Amino acid sequence: MRVALVDASIKSDRYPLGLLRLSTMLKTEYREIKIDLYRKSIPNKPYDKILVSTLFTYEIAHAISIIKKCKQFSKSIFVGGISASLMPNIFRMLGVQVEIGLHKNAEFCTPDYTLVDNDYSIVHTSRGCVRKCGFCAVPKIEGKYVDKNWGIDDVNRESKKIYFYDNNYTVKTPQKMVKDLKILEDIFKRTNIKRTVFDQAIDCRLVTEDKADILTRMNLDICCFAFDGMHEDGHIQKAVKIMADRGEKKFYIYCLYNFEDTPKDFYFRIKECIRMGEELGVSVTAYPMRYQPVMTFDKTRSYVGKYWTKKEKKGFMHILENQSIFGQISQSTVKDFEYWFGKDEKEFLKLISYDNISIYSKRKKAFKKSCVTTKKTIDR
Repeated sequence: MRVALVDASIKSDRYPLGLLRLSTMLKTEYREIKIDLYRKSIPNKPYDKILVSTLFTYEIAHAISIIKKCKQFSKSIFVGGISASLMPNIFRMLGVQVEIGLHKNAEFCTPDYTLVDNDYSIVHTSRGCVRKCGFCAVPKIEGKYVDKNWGIDDVNRESKKIYFYDNNYTVKTPQKMVKDLKILEDIFKRTNIKRTVFDQAIDCRLVTEDKADILTRMNLDICCFAFDGMHEDGHIQKAVKIMADRGEKKFYIYCLYNFEDTPKDFYFRIKECIRMGEELGVSVTAYPMRYQPVMTFDKTRSYVGKYWTKKEKKGFMHILENQSIFGQISQSTVKDFEYWFGKDEKEFLKLISYDNISIYSKRKKAFKKSCVTTKKTIDR
């Protein structure tokens, strides 16, 4: 049997975890099977089956295009993943079989790391979430929160780090976290893995002194939190300080915007990230996450939040693009942050509403670059 696994996402650089688990499942079921993985490409030869993984709903048009091309090479096509689970009827109209939610059998399989490089491993120690955030699709796809059994067999022993994909890891009790820590310590001893990242972010509202003690023993490569709304104000500052006091130096904070926030409180949240870093003497990077409704098919991503305007949204994006090529905000001082985004909420609103903000931001970028070049010349 010949099977093609196709990742239909556009920009994702992470391993298509669902497809890797399906590969292991299929190799267990069939003795003679040949599996090929296609990432950012499509099959170019006949297959008995083609399994397609979808990601965000705003990428549906791209996924449909991929599926139509795949139909040239197989009569048996299965489609799963986030988009397919949230909007299955769009894909059923293509005459393919749709898998909704987590695959009951593949979910318990170790990812087939032979199909990818060995840079990192991906692990779920739990599924689901106790929260019901209006912007999140996790409850729709994964359901209620449940712990999972996991261990050394779930990782690629040649990889360098583990990305934990738990949607809300700190829901766990300290006792369960200690159990995970013991598994990790065994993995550190017996593999090349030495670092970990909780990539989906740690819930700052659930961080306690006891849980922080355990987390800092997990060899975090970077400490990820989310500051998605003003309801987390106070909690995020406490969580970052608790972790910084225990020696953590690098923080990555996801900041949702264009949802139910106002531009003013969004400004406060991204500035607060920089302020915390400067005050605590650690690196804090704010990563703006633009909200897009999960149950809509909008390939242009034109949605505008009820407290934002189209002009404000585009204005902020122009500033963001010029101050960082990676779409993140990582100034080391509040003064540097204010250079780009304004000294206060009022100035921020003026900037993102300014007709020529694109040109203005490019000029600020050029001026900043010239200052850096001049300083280097003087230092020499």
